[in-house]
Amino acid sequence: QERDSQFWYASVLIIFGLTASWCGAGVNRPILTEIVPDFGQARVIGWLSALEGSMGACLGAPLAGLLAQHAFGYQAQRRQMSEIPPAIRYRNANALANGM
Repeated sequence: QERDSQFWYASVLIIFGLTASWCGAGVNRPILTEIVPDFGQARVIGWLSALEGSMGACLGAPLAGLLAQHAFGYQAQRRQMSEIPPAIRYRNANALANGM
């Protein structure tokens, strides 16, 4: 049963990864150009692009850090990398990867 679940989980992730980027070009922009008058389309598309980009830039890194620290057990270190035990480095690397 676990192997079957892994197959379906991987399949859904692959399909989502391949189709998630279609929303901007295939949904948001065509619908906005249909419902907004011709004279305001450039302004609305500009606002859409600015909001999408700025939200990702402003919230992406802090949320990934919060997830890594609080959900996945990242432990902040004040030592040099060479002084940190390999187990902690490995755990922190996994926490950051999962947070992203």
